[in-house]
Amino acid sequence: MIQLKEYFFPSIFAHFDYPSSYNIFFKRTELLLWILWLLFVLLSIYGITFQITDNWILILLIILLFLFQKRKEQLRLINYTPKSLFIIFISILINYRLISYSNGSLTIALVLLTTSFQFTLFLFSTYIANFITKIYANILYRKTEKKILKWLSENKNRKVIGLTGSYGKTSTKEILSQLLVKKYKVLKSPKRLNAEIGLSQFILNTNLENYQILVLEMGARQIGEIETMVNIFHPKIAFLTGLAPQHLATFGSFKNIIKGKLEIFKKIIPDGIAFLNGSDELILEIFESLPISKKYLYATEKGHFYSKNEIYTLEGTEFDFVYPDGVIRLKTNLVGKQFLENLIGALACAYILGIKPTELIDEIQKIELLPHQFEIVKKENPVIIDDSYNSNVVGVKRAIEFFLQIPLNYRIVFFAGILELGVETKDIYYDLIQYFKSFDKIILTFKDFTEVFFENIYNKVSIYNNESINEIVKNYPLQETGILILGRIPSKLLEEIRNL
Repeated sequence: MIQLKEYFFPSIFAHFDYPSSYNIFFKRTELLLWILWLLFVLLSIYGITFQITDNWILILLIILLFLFQKRKEQLRLINYTPKSLFIIFISILINYRLISYSNGSLTIALVLLTTSFQFTLFLFSTYIANFITKIYANILYRKTEKKILKWLSENKNRKVIGLTGSYGKTSTKEILSQLLVKKYKVLKSPKRLNAEIGLSQFILNTNLENYQILVLEMGARQIGEIETMVNIFHPKIAFLTGLAPQHLATFGSFKNIIKGKLEIFKKIIPDGIAFLNGSDELILEIFESLPISKKYLYATEKGHFYSKNEIYTLEGTEFDFVYPDGVIRLKTNLVGKQFLENLIGALACAYILGIKPTELIDEIQKIELLPHQFEIVKKENPVIIDDSYNSNVVGVKRAIEFFLQIPLNYRIVFFAGILELGVETKDIYYDLIQYFKSFDKIILTFKDFTEVFFENIYNKVSIYNNESINEIVKNYPLQETGILILGRIPSKLLEEIRNL
């Protein structure tokens, strides 16, 4: 769990905003170990003690082999990086030392066997690893900044474009990069890489000399992370793709989310270029007060670049693109309003950098996005849309809105929930209920706060319990049915749905 939370303490602690997370400390085996511990403590009061002697070694080895066999699937899930190996080593060393100092006390051994103690121990080991990582990271950042500044100084036409936002930054990065190659040699950050260390390693391992533009996605989970990346990579063009309560638990408040995302503009004030998604009312307010001379609002009629007369289908989207030179009718293979907004932003940036929309007619019809981003897996028998990378409130709403426009008799949604919403989780789910009411079947693949769904649409809701996809959809004619996947549902289930 600690690794899945990327060794980031706020994310680890935010995990416990969900009631089911506490089950790891209240399993039957956990309670049994504490009861045994209490028993041995009481016995020791009366002078009866038990020690682990050499005679126990064979028994312990057998138990260890049994546990390895039982947990082998979980052990395979671990990504054995140098950092994870270091954390495991520190934890084992501390366990060994505690056994040694206690002279093999069985009472101490029982404590060491509890999840409660080992969780605390791994947190401590992670703290040590993070401290070392921070030293390494600072050295890495300095080397990366030096390389970036050298690259920029060698040619004044070179540019770094930074993109951030609560949603839309990955797809905007992918779309923008594919449009800019019409005129420039472009390097983009790979896949969904958007953190300081990963981006720095990427830059240091890449020969930048052949590129004119770097397009970097910048994510954040707390205040200061975007500013760190801005100081390293020195973007002169910055995107704010949207604001939502994403990573609310780690930021602490929506106000902090806004403050953290606005750090993207610090290096471009006042002489850089800013692009802001004006479909968000809050961003409209931010735009007005932003002290940047070259700032452009997109995806709103109040802005400089927007669309109108849109026609959305499973094949793609047709729209009129309004820009400073006039209006042009365009067609793209991108599906849905959320991707059209991102395309408008990319077209705006391309235009400002000297690429007219008339030059991109072919390019926008063959844009490739990363897998699981509102991916149309099947267009019929049944319609299947995989939006399993989607994990934000706005994205869920937009995905459902598009899905409901498709002419279908039956609609099924698999919903994995939204993580790191903190104490706001239940209220946000209540807000989403109205969007789910139009579905015929709702399968939840999470356990926390499901009462929100059962209280409001109980007759349509079920909790996934390892059933096969054929069992789930058996009452729905596939030729009349559509399936929408929202969020990171179990991989086995995802594969079954995609192969339906």
